[in-house]
Parts: sequence; C-alpha cells; structure tokens
Amino acid sequence: MRNKILTAVIFITFVNTAICQPVVTPLPVSTFISHYHLEIGYNFTTVLIFPDPVKAPDKGKSDQEFIMQKQSGVENVLILKAARRDFTSSNLHVFTASGKVYAFDVSYADSPHCTTFDLTRLDSQAVAANYTADSPIWFTGKPLAAQELADNVNRVKAFRTASFKKVKKDKIRLKLQSIRLKDDLIYFVFDLANASAITYPVDFIRLYIQDQKKDKRTSFQQNEITPYFKDTVTAIPAYSHCKYVIAVPSFTIPDNKKVLFEMYELNGGRNLKLEIKNRYLYHAKPL
Repeated sequence: MRNKILTAVIFITFVNTAICQPVVTPLPVSTFISHYHLEIGYNFTTVLIFPDPVKAPDKGKSDQEFIMQKQSGVENVLILKAARRDFTSSNLHVFTASGKVYAFDVSYADSPHCTTFDLTRLDSQAVAANYTADSPIWFTGKPLAAQELADNVNRVKAFRTASFKKVKKDKIRLKLQSIRLKDDLIYFVFDLANASAITYPVDFIRLYIQDQKKDKRTSFQQNEITPYFKDTVTAIPAYSHCKYVIAVPSFTIPDNKKVLFEMYELNGGRNLKLEIKNRYLYHAKPL
C-alpha cells in the first residue's frame, strides 16, 4: 500500500513539474540584428563613422580591456583602442539618433586589417537623407560637407604664412607655418621641404599630448589626437617643397603637458618631430 501511495505521489509531482515547466521559444530569425566582426589593436586607433550622431554606445568589457570614446565636437564618430594586448573577445552595441542599433563582435589583433570604417555606406538611403555623396563627418550642431572641408583646406593653404617653429634632419625641413580656426576645428599648415637628391616618401603622421617631464620610474603618458582630416601628400620629390594640412578638434594644452607632431619616412630614418606650444594655439586666427 505504501509503495502504491509513494508511486502516486511521485507521478503527481512529475506531472505538476511538467505542466509548470515554461516553454522556451527562441526568437525568430527575422528579429536578429547582424553582427559585424571588428578587430582592434594596442598600437592602432580604430575609427567608426556612423550615418548619424551616436547616442549611447555600450560594450561588454570594461576600460581594462578596450577603450571607447567620442571625440569632443564630433557627433557621429566613435574611436576604439585596446587597453591591453590579447584581451578576451567581447561585443559592442552602438545606438544612434535615428534609433538604429549597430552590433559588433570585438576581438584583438596586433595589426588590424583595417582601422577606419565608414558605416554610412551600409545604407544608401541614410546617405541620401543626411549627407552629400561623400560627407560622412557630423560636427556638433551640423554636418560638415566634404566639399566644405576641402574648400577650407584650400583656403588655409592660400593664406599668407607665418613661421612658428621648424625642425630639420638630413636635409628635410618641417615648419609649422599657420594655424587657423573654423567650426571647432584647428587647421595646422606645415611646410615640408626636401633639400636632398632623394625623394622623401611619407609613411604616417602622429599628433599627441605627452607629459612634459618623466619620472625615472615611469614611462611617458601619451594621448593620441586623431586627425579628422590629413593631407593626401604621399611624397616630397627631391629639391622641392609642399604644404601639408591636418585638421583636429579644437583643444588647448593642459599644464605640464606638450603636444608633438611627428612625420615618419617610409622605409627610412628621416623622421621629424615638432613641438606645438600653447602660445601658438592662442595666436591662431579665424578662417
């Protein structure tokens, strides 16, 4: 009798459990948002340009894994960089003003295959609604059209120049000639002169803020300033010179810091470094 009662209790318990067990239904495939694979590196800055202003990015990892930030004065550009090498893969969701969500699976790479992505090209309708054909950058208050940016660059090159500072190495001279301001952008105009018989191929440039002094026990802290425009000059022929322009969001230099501009020669050693002082910035003229 006891065995029959025990069997009945077990059966009733099993039935109740089965009835109360919730039914798990997977979300329909039609609701999935495509994820994009994104590689970021420790020595590289990755730039994402979105069709409209970024409102609320969210990442699965803390700043100990990778760094994500918006630059002051720019609404639709997100910058990412690895905070440490070989971090564990994670994800990133970016919400924009139009209500769209962009999903990324983020992983580490010592040398990412690509570091600049124009996501406006994912949606031709968004491009048509918000931009001219090739104007993906939104500055605070309004988008800056590519043609307007090109016109500004041509204007700063045409102005009468003043020499702020210059450096020389192996018959290559780098001189800061002019600083202009417009639409929360600083335009730096450099003059590059090659007094040698060997062409100077430009590899890459850097602009960054660095500590003035270094404690013997610590390394320099460097914060990259990502240009939102840099010139297309790829080489300075022998016995010639040219103007080179970069544009960055307006800034001033904190106490005990300095700003350095560097230009590197491709497959060569004629690398140049020039310091930009606060007093130069304060003498910048409107465009």
